[in-house]
Amino acid sequence: MNISELKGQQIGILGFGLEGKAMHRLLAECGQEANITVFSDEGADPAMVRQAFGRLDVLIRSPGFRPSHPFRQLAEELDLVQTTATNIFLSEMRQAGVPCIGITGSGGKSTTSSLVKAIFDAANVESLVLGNIGEPAIQYLDVCLRGDVLPILELSSFQCADLERGNAPAVACLLDIFPDHQDWHPDYAHYVAAKARLVTHQPEGAVAFATSSALAALASIGLDPHCVEIGAADAWHLRGDDIYCADDRVAKLAGYCRASSNARQSALAAVAIADHFQVDGALISNGIASFTGLAHRNESLGMHRGIHWINDSASKTCDSTVMALQGAAPSRTALIFGGLERAPYNVGVLDEVRALGLKYIFVLPETGHKYAQHLKGVDTEVVYCDDLTEAVSIASSRLEEGDVCVFSPGAPSYNAYGSLADRGEHFRKLVERLMG
Repeated sequence: MNISELKGQQIGILGFGLEGKAMHRLLAECGQEANITVFSDEGADPAMVRQAFGRLDVLIRSPGFRPSHPFRQLAEELDLVQTTATNIFLSEMRQAGVPCIGITGSGGKSTTSSLVKAIFDAANVESLVLGNIGEPAIQYLDVCLRGDVLPILELSSFQCADLERGNAPAVACLLDIFPDHQDWHPDYAHYVAAKARLVTHQPEGAVAFATSSALAALASIGLDPHCVEIGAADAWHLRGDDIYCADDRVAKLAGYCRASSNARQSALAAVAIADHFQVDGALISNGIASFTGLAHRNESLGMHRGIHWINDSASKTCDSTVMALQGAAPSRTALIFGGLERAPYNVGVLDEVRALGLKYIFVLPETGHKYAQHLKGVDTEVVYCDDLTEAVSIASSRLEEGDVCVFSPGAPSYNAYGSLADRGEHFRKLVERLMG
C-alpha cells in the first residue's frame, strides 16, 4: 500500500510514538488530516474503539502492538485492512525504483547498519540509517525518493513480522538469531519466522545475505531461502584480518572491527553489502578503519587502576552477553549481569556463561539474583548487588590491575532505567567518578 492508495480513505493510526507522529505529519501534508483518527491503548474504552474501528478503511499500526493485543485482534475480527508506516515507505521506494537495504538479527544489527554507513561515507555515497536504530523511515520518505540517498533500515522483529510479500528491501542482511522478545512473540518459531520475512518477502531480483547461525535458525522452522552465506569460503570470509570474497581480497579489518568476534562478523556483513554496491576495496577499508563503534555496545570506557571497563548496556539477552565475553581471559574478567525479567531464560545459555569460569559475576535484580545459582562455578565468585552503583563500587574494590570488568546485563533495563541508553550512561558516569 502506498500514499496514493490512502487518498479519500478513513485512516486510523494505532500508536502515536515517533513513527505514528511521522506518519500523521506525512498524511496531513498530503491533505488527509481530516480523515485521520489516532488511537492509543492508554485508558481507551473498548466499546468506543470498536465503534471507531467500524468507520475505518485502513489501520496503520505502530510496530509495538503484539499479535495478541486486543486492538489488533479487533481489527482482524472486523476484517479491517492493516498496514504499517514501514510497509508504506518500502512500497513507495519500490514503486520509484529506489533500492533499500534492510538489516535484522538478534544482535549486531545497529553496529552493522552504522558500519555500512561509515563505509558509504568513506566512498562519498550518501546514505541514511533509519528504522529501529533511531528515526522512522517514513519521516525521510521525500528525501529518499530523490534517488540519491541510500536508506539503510535497521528492522526489529516487530517490523519484520509485518513485511508484506514482495515489499521487503531489495538488499537484505540477516544476522545471528537467538531467542529474544519472548513477551511479544508467542514462541521462538514465531520470532524466527518474523525475522525470516526480511529474506522470504523480497521482490524479484533481490539479494540476501545471512550468517550461518541465521540460516540454521531458519532451517529449524523448515525454511531454506536463497541467501549468500556470510563467512562461507565461497563468499565473504576472514583470513586473519583480511576480508576475502572467495579468493579475492576485498578489504582489511582495523581498529574497533578487530576487537571482538561480534565486531568482526558485523564487518563481514557490512563489507558484503558495500561490495554488492561496488564500493572500491580501498574505500571499504577506510570506512572500516574510521568506525569507532556505538555507545553501550562493547564500548571501552578506558582504564582505572589498571582495570579495563567495558560498557555493553545494550545487551538485553543472555546470548548477547555470551557474545560480549567471547575472547575474554576468564581468570581476569568480571561480569556485571542482570536486569528486567521479560521471560524465563534458557538455562543452557546460562550454563555457557558459567562454563567460562569468570573471576567474578556481580549480579543485579531481577534476573541476576534469580539465576545466580546457575552462574556460580568452581572458579567463579558470585556477588549479589542491590543496584549498579553498588556493583561498580564492589568491582572496583576487588578487581586488580590487568583485570577487565564487562557490564553486559543480558536483560532489558525497564526495572530500573527508562532505556538501555539511560542504563549505559549511568554506568559510564559511575566509571568516570572512579577515574576522578
